[in-house]
Amino acid sequence: MKFEQLDITVYSAVYPDEEADYQAKATRAGAKHFFRKQKTEDLIGWYETLVGKTVVLIDDDPDNLDLHGDFLSSRGATVLPFSNCEDVLKQVGAGALEFDALITDIDLGAERINGLVFLGLLKELLDQQNQ
Repeated sequence: MKFEQLDITVYSAVYPDEEADYQAKATRAGAKHFFRKQKTEDLIGWYETLVGKTVVLIDDDPDNLDLHGDFLSSRGATVLPFSNCEDVLKQVGAGALEFDALITDIDLGAERINGLVFLGLLKELLDQQNQ
């Protein structure tokens, strides 16, 4: 699995005037898409492109995991939900996790690494595995 081939999306609850800044940060981190949580119609429209794909979904809010996971599943995606990035890194590092797309919240709680830092760690890990 190569980082550059993954369809990566990040989302966050940001104010409209912060959206461009977060979009730039997400792009620098390797994300192909950034959505404000408040613009769910955009996010839902993009989810339609994930039919038939295996999607890792990361959010520390169980309600968001259920909502997005149920929607993606109903559209034909295979959803692998996680409440934190650390578990994803462990499974990828052990070679136990393969996926086509990744969707993560940026804010994953004060005690956790955020979604943008996670993308850097995931890229580093995958690059090492592909050497």
